[in-house]
Amino acid sequence: ASSSWLTLLGPRLLLYLLPLVLKITGLSSVDGGHSYPESYKGVVGGNVSFYCPVDKTKNLHFLYFQKVDVNGEHIFFNGYHSSRPLKPQRRTEMDHNNTIMHIYELTSSDSGEYECYYMYKDDVNTHGQGVNTVKIHLSVTALFSKPVITNNCNQANGIPLECEVKCEAHNGFPDKKIKWNELRNISKEMWNILMNDEVPTRTELVNISSTASFNCSVGELKVSCSVDGITSDIISVCSSKTSPDQSANPIIVIAAVVCGLVGIAILCVFKFKKRTTAAENTRPNGHPEEVTVLNNLGS
Repeated sequence: ASSSWLTLLGPRLLLYLLPLVLKITGLSSVDGGHSYPESYKGVVGGNVSFYCPVDKTKNLHFLYFQKVDVNGEHIFFNGYHSSRPLKPQRRTEMDHNNTIMHIYELTSSDSGEYECYYMYKDDVNTHGQGVNTVKIHLSVTALFSKPVITNNCNQANGIPLECEVKCEAHNGFPDKKIKWNELRNISKEMWNILMNDEVPTRTELVNISSTASFNCSVGELKVSCSVDGITSDIISVCSSKTSPDQSANPIIVIAAVVCGLVGIAILCVFKFKKRTTAAENTRPNGHPEEVTVLNNLGS
């Protein structure tokens, strides 16, 4: 008998306890099995639509979409009231038939907590007990631009000793940390982050930068940086400025040898011609011609 009672009461008991459990955990299941609070994501300059899951078979007395600021104050955005017009916030539009509010041209300040606050006409005389609330959370982000990486090295005789590498990304939200990528995975003791900066812009977005120092005793490194899943170009760090010229040394040596051989050949030809000329000016008996200058002939 006891088992038969449990069989009959089990499903009913579950249906009775489920709303209580949802209320305790901060969730409410409304029309179609949705679980709330709802989380929405948007991007700066984009749009977002909030849906409030009311019972379409009942007549609404009012429905408000409102934002809860950091002080707990409720700021009306848009909505519906059965007996009076409402003044909506700019950049918003209300779809009364589907109980959806659209927010256009999102800004970073639109991030935060919202509520859909509504009551049916049948519950007007319940002294406020018929008010329903659905909590909504909105996160607005903006992707940073592709990071730009620059390199500045201290050198001695063309050999780099230490390099400072700066990575910059612009117009993102919220603030994020730049990630450094070093392809050889050298010891962290050989490089360190010197500075992380955040600079707000006039559009509520931020510019970020990070500067890292690399010890060049480990030789040439390949370095990049990334943020929001976007990676900068890869640059060479701690590379010697004299190294590219070394590849030209064999050519210089060959050119010098060729020039030397040509010079020797020219010298040999010059000496050979000189000897030939001297031989042509020699008499057949082997004695050079004597030239006698006669002065005062007939004196």
